[in-house]
Amino acid sequence: MPCRPDPTLFVLACSSRKQLAKQIRFLQAENQILRSKVKGRIALTDDERSKLTRLGELGRSAVKKIISIVKPETYAR
Repeated sequence: MPCRPDPTLFVLACSSRKQLAKQIRFLQAENQILRSKVKGRIALTDDERSKLTRLGELGRSAVKKIISIVKPETYAR
């Protein structure tokens, strides 16, 4: 079975630094809006936790700036 390219990687590969910064600001705003509409705790599956852990290998200070569904301390554990 052929490997399907990840659209996120395609966007990253084709974007300038300025464009990436705009995309990040947009996604942060989108996440804030969506989070404000979700009341209560967001339950994650093991697969979702694993994905966030893999993608969160940005460094602790970077994760603290963008994390929104759990406290940074919870994420660090």
